[in-house]
Amino acid sequence: MKRFFVLSMLFLSVAHAQAPVQDLSIHDAVQLAIENNPSFRQSLEKITQTETEVPLARALIFPTLTAVGDAQRVKDANLNQAPRFDGKPFNQYDASLRLTQIVFQMGTLSGISAAQKDVGISKLNAQISARNLMSATIQAYYQVVLSSRNIETLLRQQRIVKESLGVAQHRERNGRGQLLDVLQVKTQLALLDGQIATARNQLAIAVANLANTIGGTTKNLIRVKDHLEAPDITEVDQDVDLKNYTIPEIESDLLSIQRIDDQRQVMWGQNLPNISLFGNYNFTNYKQSDLFDDSANSWNFGLQLTIPLFSGLSTIYQNRSLLSQRLQLEFDKKNVENQVAYQQITSRKNLETAKDSIVTGIDALKLAEASSNEARRNFRNATIDFVQLLTVEQSFVQAEQTLNASRYNYITALANYYAASGQDMAKLVALLERTNK
Repeated sequence: MKRFFVLSMLFLSVAHAQAPVQDLSIHDAVQLAIENNPSFRQSLEKITQTETEVPLARALIFPTLTAVGDAQRVKDANLNQAPRFDGKPFNQYDASLRLTQIVFQMGTLSGISAAQKDVGISKLNAQISARNLMSATIQAYYQVVLSSRNIETLLRQQRIVKESLGVAQHRERNGRGQLLDVLQVKTQLALLDGQIATARNQLAIAVANLANTIGGTTKNLIRVKDHLEAPDITEVDQDVDLKNYTIPEIESDLLSIQRIDDQRQVMWGQNLPNISLFGNYNFTNYKQSDLFDDSANSWNFGLQLTIPLFSGLSTIYQNRSLLSQRLQLEFDKKNVENQVAYQQITSRKNLETAKDSIVTGIDALKLAEASSNEARRNFRNATIDFVQLLTVEQSFVQAEQTLNASRYNYITALANYYAASGQDMAKLVALLERTNK
């Protein structure tokens, strides 16, 4: 029978009829995280920012046209040999147009290329953010289920101990048992109360972590399905493509190295000769009505060669700095490649180990449950004491909690394996959703 845990994203509470309840599957949780998580939304906005920098870089190769106009009240000194208007005040109007077009400057196209690589790097960073967010959401979602199951296990243990308390008290009243047995049972109940309170706190923390991961809180109650099932390794192997995959961290380092090369071209271009075409068209007159008269204009155009001669050796040191950055990125790329190879091996082995733990855990739980039923029957028949019953029940609790933990570890190992193998985390989410329908 399928069970559901009803939880509040603000606090752990009991569902009531008036509170709207929202079913939250693993697919829904991941979708909410993608839509609302501020860190991921920030990485998407970074793409928008870098995309606007590409046309800014392209704008540098287009001509610039500047218009300047001014109006002045002027009076020449009378002591001048030829004062205009006999030294009386007059108006002077000027208007000019200047057109400048870069003909040749090294690194101009490299600047555009560098801006385009910034866009690629931002998209790869968004992929990394999405992958990490999906993995964190999977772990947070199933941590809620695991914490809830731990509470259920302890509550079942509490019911068994309370039942044992009734048996012990009945025996003590009839003279068939000792007060010591009753005290031992009550002691265990008190210990269980503390364990249950701790487990409830852990569940509240898990719920808060899930709320934070999916991007906020909601006043609605959410209903999380009680399942920890996951696809088998054989199904995972059919889904994973180890021949065609990409690791965004490696791709990002490659683009960053290429971007450094573009930056060096831009840097050298700023310190090497460049040629530009210029043209000027000017109007000057003393009456606004005659400002654009043919006799009041002048023009000129030509080519301008600019040769930087000395800049304090800054070019040399800038080049050294960029070369150092490039070398650092190459080291980082090699380190990432080594880490990926290591993580692919370890995540696969952890996945196989977790699967083996589930198989042995299922067998152990069956034996522990059978032992628990037999021990309770023997305790009611007074063939064993409470200490013996408690030992068996603690083994039952341990077996159930260990199996649940193994199932959770298997799911987290799956997430790590998909991430280390460069696979699409959305495919894992779909597998988990399909497995637990």
